[in-house]
Order: sequence, then C-alpha cells, then structure tokens
Amino acid sequence: MNPLPAAVAEAIGCRWGVETTRDRRQSRVWRVAIGGGAYAKQHATVGKYRRERDALRALGGCPFVPALVAHHDDIRLLVVEACPGDWPDDAQAWHRAGEALAELHRMPCAADPMALPDAIARRRDGWLARAEGVLPDGTRAALAARVDGAVFRGAARVFCHRDYAPRNWRVGADGVFRVFDFEHAGPDAAEVDLVRLYDGPLEGRPGREAAFFAGYGGRPDRARLAALLALHALGTATWGRLHGDRAYAARGDRLIERALASRAP
Repeated sequence: MNPLPAAVAEAIGCRWGVETTRDRRQSRVWRVAIGGGAYAKQHATVGKYRRERDALRALGGCPFVPALVAHHDDIRLLVVEACPGDWPDDAQAWHRAGEALAELHRMPCAADPMALPDAIARRRDGWLARAEGVLPDGTRAALAARVDGAVFRGAARVFCHRDYAPRNWRVGADGVFRVFDFEHAGPDAAEVDLVRLYDGPLEGRPGREAAFFAGYGGRPDRARLAALLALHALGTATWGRLHGDRAYAARGDRLIERALASRAP
C-alpha cells in the first residue's frame, strides 16, 4: 500500500490507502476505507477540482452518480463514494449508458453568457492559433471550414459530463450503471458528450450505437456532431505535437483524416 500524503490523511482521517492514480499530471487518487468504500482524489488544479466538486454537489442523490462524501477546498481534495463493478460492454450496458446520459442532459443547467455558436467559434479559433506552425496551413484551413459555429444556432446548453466514455463507467453487481470523474463537467452542447464515444468505442459499431441511442431516446444532430469531431481532431493533433506525444498526435491525424473525408456519424 502507498501512504497517503500527510495533509490528505489528516483531512479524511485515514493513514493508509492504495493508490490508483491513472495520470499524476491531473490528480492523485487513493482507495480508502471509509463507509462502504471511497476514493480520495486530490486535483492538481483548482479549476478541475471546483468543476468536479460543483458537479457532484448538483447531482447529489442521482442514483448513477457516486455521492460526495467530503471535500476540502484548501488542498483540492474530494472524497467520493466508490463505484464497484466493471464494464461488461454488452447491449444492456450500452442502453443504460444512453439512459444515464439522457438524464444528465435533463439536469438543471447554469446559464452561460456566451451563445453556443460564438463559444464553438471561439474554441475553434483558439486551437487554430495554437496549431499555427504546427499543422500544415491547408489542414488548418480545411478543419476551420468544418467547424462551423452557425450549426449551433438555436441549440441550448445542457449539463454535460464532457468525458463520457467507458473508462468512466461501471456496472455493479446490483446491475446499476454508474458514471464518475466529473472534473470536465459543465454546460455545453449535448453532442459534446458523444465526441469521446465516436473517437473509439462507437466508431463502426452499429450494435453499440443502436443500444446506446435507444437508451438515450434519439440520435444526435449530425451537423453539430461533425463540427465537434473536427474540432476534437484539430485539438488532439495539435496538443499531441505541442507536448511531444507521438501516440496522441497520431490519433489526432487519424481523426483529421476522418473529419476531412466527411466520414462523420
């Protein structure tokens, strides 16, 4: 077992915990023996800590979201109920994932002063600026044309997880679907929560798609999803190059190829 840092141990009253951290650049996580089991998660940044804390507060009582046991603002620490189980990757589980996302999207959502068309255009322009000298000019221009903020006219923001993917899901022995890791959560276009799914687990898998959207209760807006996938491709390829991550850059290149070929879902 790995010892908890002194400040964390003091805050939650536990001396030991098994570390289960996935990426130390983002946070550190320990399994701790509190109640029926919990995780202590110490965020590296205030922004992600506050987003996850506020999301878990807002979703308190939701049957598929772990309870927030405690939080400690001074050390950016959350103590969150454990989500036991695994991801069975069958039609029933995908149906439940769709149902849960639909319920998340129906949750009360804070208003945002920037209209979605303007927000999407701003994200696009930010990534285009970062990609200057990193991606070929022709690629940047082609992607820019595919990220059209105008297709979001009339769309309202909903409560989004913004990293909705199987790595953040569990189905317990009780059959209950649960979703965790809300550090990216916030008001956004509903199709944002489909981007990670079409960057892998739903791509070319019609059976999974059918089960998921049967649970969700409808199909996404194709134009909005295509724009967000192109934006995701731009950001992934650029970030990978700027950070020297060859695998991430290669993934971005694959996504760019798909976006420019108009092979959107």
